[in-house]
Amino acid sequence: MSSETVTVRVNPAELPVDSFTDSDIARIAMVRAAQLRAEGYEDFAQMVAEDLTRAGDYVRKAVYLADSVQSTFVTAAVIAERVRGTGWDVIGEAVCMSAADLREQGDA
Repeated sequence: MSSETVTVRVNPAELPVDSFTDSDIARIAMVRAAQLRAEGYEDFAQMVAEDLTRAGDYVRKAVYLADSVQSTFVTAAVIAERVRGTGWDVIGEAVCMSAADLREQGDA
């Protein structure tokens, strides 16, 4: 008997739509956002290490990572928290904002 473990990867896009709960979908989105953020930082580290850049590339990439990827990650995390029933007051406390300010920002 073999002691090897076989890893099976499932592409969620290939499964029936009703295979996932709202919580599953929110968690998948949050993990995807984290993966994109990690890939962005990996690209940034490689860019710096190889020094194959034009002037300003470090700043452009850092701004992209801070604004674009981070906000996607935070948005995914907020959605996942809301789906699991977390109130705006708790989420607001976590990001140092009032619940009203968070709701207003979400409407914008």
